[in-house]
Amino acid sequence: MGKKLPEEMKKQQAAFEEGVKKQGYPVKVAKDLWPLIEVFAGYGFNKCIFATTYVKLPDGMRMQVSAAYKNPPAEIMSMWPDGSIRPHKVARIVKTSRKPLLKVVTRSGKAIKATPEHRLLTTEGYKRIDEMRLGMELITVPRKVTESQRQARRESITRLNRTARQRARASRRLAQRLAAMSTDEVAAYAQRARSGRSPDTMRASAAAMHARLKWLWANDPAWRVKTVAVSLTNVRACYDTGPGYGRCSIASNGMWCASAPERDMCEWLITQGIDFEMHKVLATGRMCDFYFAGIYWEMDGMDRVSEYFAAKYGDLPYVVVTPEDFKFVVEHHLALQHAQNGDPIVSIEPAGEGQTYDVEMAPDGPLNFIANEVVSHNSHAAAYAQLACQTAYLKAKYPVEYMAACLSIETGTPDRMAVVLAECRRLGLPLLPPDVSHSEMDFAVEGNGVRYALQAVKNVGASAIRSIVAARESGGPFRDLDDFCRRVEWKSLNKRALESLIKAGAMDGLGNRSLLLGNLDRICSHAQRAERAAAAGQTSLFDAMSDAEALSLPPLLLTSVPEVPQKKLLAWEKEMLGLYVSEHPLSAFQSEGRRLGASSIRALSPEQAGQRVKVGAQVASMRQIITKKGDTMLVLEIEDLEGSIEAVAFPRTYNRFRELWQEDAILLIDGTVDVRNDRLQLIVEEAAVLERKVSTGAGTLSVYVRRSGDDDRDIARIREAYLLLRQFPGTDRFELLTDEGGGRLPIPLPGDDGSVCCCPELLERLQALLGEDPVQVIAPAPQPAEPDPEPLPAGPILDAADADALTASDASDLVDAG
Repeated sequence: MGKKLPEEMKKQQAAFEEGVKKQGYPVKVAKDLWPLIEVFAGYGFNKCIFATTYVKLPDGMRMQVSAAYKNPPAEIMSMWPDGSIRPHKVARIVKTSRKPLLKVVTRSGKAIKATPEHRLLTTEGYKRIDEMRLGMELITVPRKVTESQRQARRESITRLNRTARQRARASRRLAQRLAAMSTDEVAAYAQRARSGRSPDTMRASAAAMHARLKWLWANDPAWRVKTVAVSLTNVRACYDTGPGYGRCSIASNGMWCASAPERDMCEWLITQGIDFEMHKVLATGRMCDFYFAGIYWEMDGMDRVSEYFAAKYGDLPYVVVTPEDFKFVVEHHLALQHAQNGDPIVSIEPAGEGQTYDVEMAPDGPLNFIANEVVSHNSHAAAYAQLACQTAYLKAKYPVEYMAACLSIETGTPDRMAVVLAECRRLGLPLLPPDVSHSEMDFAVEGNGVRYALQAVKNVGASAIRSIVAARESGGPFRDLDDFCRRVEWKSLNKRALESLIKAGAMDGLGNRSLLLGNLDRICSHAQRAERAAAAGQTSLFDAMSDAEALSLPPLLLTSVPEVPQKKLLAWEKEMLGLYVSEHPLSAFQSEGRRLGASSIRALSPEQAGQRVKVGAQVASMRQIITKKGDTMLVLEIEDLEGSIEAVAFPRTYNRFRELWQEDAILLIDGTVDVRNDRLQLIVEEAAVLERKVSTGAGTLSVYVRRSGDDDRDIARIREAYLLLRQFPGTDRFELLTDEGGGRLPIPLPGDDGSVCCCPELLERLQALLGEDPVQVIAPAPQPAEPDPEPLPAGPILDAADADALTASDASDLVDAG
């Protein structure tokens, strides 16, 4: 569609209509939907500029868009809402194709070549080039005067004025100019020369004047009567002499002013020599206060909300300013480079065909860029907005078809497919596993669910898929494994592809997965004999040849094999499909994760940077990194049912939880959200095994560590046992015991509630970690028959500042306690 090739679009339309019909929908549905796709093709990717068009860089240099495509700049110049020309980030530059072009030329000589659908900013808003007319004014950028040009002008003026005679003549001209002015004009000229340039000064002066007027009004009755009379006379004169409201009056240039501040600003603009218009009518019929330098100025003293002015001016450049700030904002603005109007179009002509490009600006700023000194619209912004509306409609009205199409598009990108699968689960759409008796090449609609695509199975090529689908379409679904072996063309389906189909679960309808894999060689041999028998049988009908295989093919007999554990089956599925489909290993632990406060990886966002979060995830891959100090750290790729994220365990954390770092391990990770190179990352702080912990009902778990005489070794063993117990939170109780005075005494654990889930896995891991002797795991722990010895000294043996781990510094406490 992006190429806008008519022949190709017709082929795609025919294929689309045939596919809709095949799925059991009326062809009218396809005919109604196709224009939505076709419109986007015409709208989205044809608003392009010609390859030689220049964009402006922040340093003032220019770059052709074709060069910018090869070496994308981080920023180019854009027009911001106030009309100023400033840098803005580039999202990307897209190379499209050769397309018909139109050339637009303005009165000042600016020219741009673009596709007819491309939009440029005019005084009437953004317009397509093929909708423009001669005389329409473009908003353009004035030619910037460089410092070297200014210096050249200074030198030229100096040369012209270097003699005393020339300087005397300039002085006489100034004297003649002042002599021609009235006394008030000379005073105003001098006042302008001496006036301050700070808005604060003006506000202070206005405040002092208002304070004096308030005092006079309260304390001078005669002044009050005189002022009221003069005010009424002036207002009456205003309404008698012309339209308007408030202090309506006529400025010295004949323009009507609707208020006293407006009149003051009008006179000031006149004295500054600024060419301006008052009450310029917009395309909507509304009016601005002033219009000059390509900007619509709104003098507002009512503190109206910004939405009011955004709705009034739309895409046109405008500035809202208070009466007190008007002069200073205008002076500052005129010192900057800004957009300007008044550059009417003098010609719009065809310019042949040429290579085109599209510039997409970042969404956090103006969606335009400066192209050949003309304000050009960011085409993709509008195109993607339209696409978003169309896809939202399709998703709402045809959710199953829409999600099947999304999965087909994302085939080969497991990360993206995981997001789409999570959305299917959220919508309640069942995802049916791959099946040789039902699956198509792409993801397909089946009932109210989506059937997994055969092309998404690793090692299965298109020819093998076509062979399976053709056999099924000609003879119906496969009845059994023997039927599959006889009907499929085995020239296309080899042993490796068959193994992948079995591991992916696509053959589950024809037999047990473990059984099929255990008899893989037998199945392939039987299939090849069936294929030879079919070929030989056809020959014997004509040549009267006797072929034993053709006359009688023995049935397929499979030998029994041990059942493969469910965990291994899921691992095969992940290997062949890139993700888990039938069941995710984490599915069984979701309730446990939620109970422990875990959130989904998809819910994490850059706004959470610096915050601690918990996630229940599976370790997909990991790699060790040696730091400059020689320490080991770990970078993990962890994933849950909805997404994946990179997690980093720095050396201290890596060593604390060394026994947990295994691929496919299911962990509860407590970490800090971080953003690195524009990617989310999780800095691991804590880690524990996330399991479906089913308590044995022991009530209390007593773990006894016998003293060996080596304090360092004993502390290390106690620490490992304690960390293992911490990985199994639950509602049972535990106590950690050691020798003391011929008996067993509990070790105080500050900051720990002593809770644990006394499950078989924990008991097994404790025994594997510490052995049967001298460690005893008793549930519930019987109290020793010996007389109770004198209790340990009060206070914790473990350091309260580091309650979650014993360190070597605790050795002295343990020795002192014993």
